[in-house]
Amino acid sequence: MLGHAVRVPRSREARPLTRSGDGMNRSLLLAATLAAALPLAGAPRPAAANVFCPVTIGAVADLAAVGRTGTYGILLDVDRGDTRSVRVRIDTDRTRYALDVNDVPLMTFTGLRLTRYFALPPDEHPVAAWVQATGLAPTQRLDCPVTAPWSPDAPPSSAAAQADADRDRQVAIDGFSTRTTLLNPLGFGPSAPPACARPFAPAAPLVPLRPPFPPEARAVNATGVVELHLDVDDTGTVIDARVTRSSGFAPLDRAAIVTALAARFAPATFACRPVATSLDLTTGFGV
Repeated sequence: MLGHAVRVPRSREARPLTRSGDGMNRSLLLAATLAAALPLAGAPRPAAANVFCPVTIGAVADLAAVGRTGTYGILLDVDRGDTRSVRVRIDTDRTRYALDVNDVPLMTFTGLRLTRYFALPPDEHPVAAWVQATGLAPTQRLDCPVTAPWSPDAPPSSAAAQADADRDRQVAIDGFSTRTTLLNPLGFGPSAPPACARPFAPAAPLVPLRPPFPPEARAVNATGVVELHLDVDDTGTVIDARVTRSSGFAPLDRAAIVTALAARFAPATFACRPVATSLDLTTGFGV
C-alpha cells in the first residue's frame, strides 16, 4: 500500500526531527533533519523475532578452530510459543542448503536458545544463513520473512553487538563435544549469491513522511514531537507502528501513526537480500 502525504500550509507542515525541546532553534532543527535523512552506516537493525518470525539466528560458528574442519554450530533464538520445527536456509560459496531442526523442546513461559551442529564439504564455507520457515511439525511449517539473517561479512551495528556476536559464537563452539550429533543439510542446487550496490542498507521511506497537521491541534495551536518504532517487512510494508514517546497531544500521535502505517519503504538489505527490520522514526508538528 502506498502512502500519500496530505499537504498543509508550509507554516504548519510536519517536519522530521531528531530532538524535541521548546528552545530548539531553526539551525539545530535543520541539522537534525539532515542527519535523520542520512543512511545508517552499519547493517540494518534486526527485526524483533516475535513480529515477523518466532525463530532467529543468534550465531554461526566455524569449529575449525577446535580441530573440526567442515563442522559448524548454529545458535537459534526461539520465541515463547509452540514452535517445534524450524527450517534454516544456508548458502555456501557453492551450494544452497536447507537445515531442518525438528526437535525444538516444548516451552512454558519463556523462549529458549538451542545450538545444533552440521557438517559441510571441507571446501565449502557459509556465506549467508536465515530462518526460512517454522511450525508445529515439518509438514506444518510456514515461511517467515527473512528476519535477523547471518553473514560473515555483515558490518557490526555497534561495539556491543560485536561483543554479543563473539560471545554467542564462543557458546556454540564450547557446546560441541565428540558425542554431539551432526545434522545433515539438504543440498538443492548451486549457490548464486545476489549482487547489489549496497549489500547492507537500512530501510528508507520512498517519500518523506510528513503527517498532516490535525484540525484539533491547529484549533488550539498544539505542537509537539512524536517518536515512533516501526516494523517494516521484507517488501517495504509497515507491519506495525507504535509511539515510544508521545507529543503529549493524542491527535498528533494518531496522525503520526496513521501516516507511518500508510508509508512505503525501500526494504532493508542484508547481503543484498531484502529483509524485515525494525527502526525508529521521529517527526515534529509545528516546531
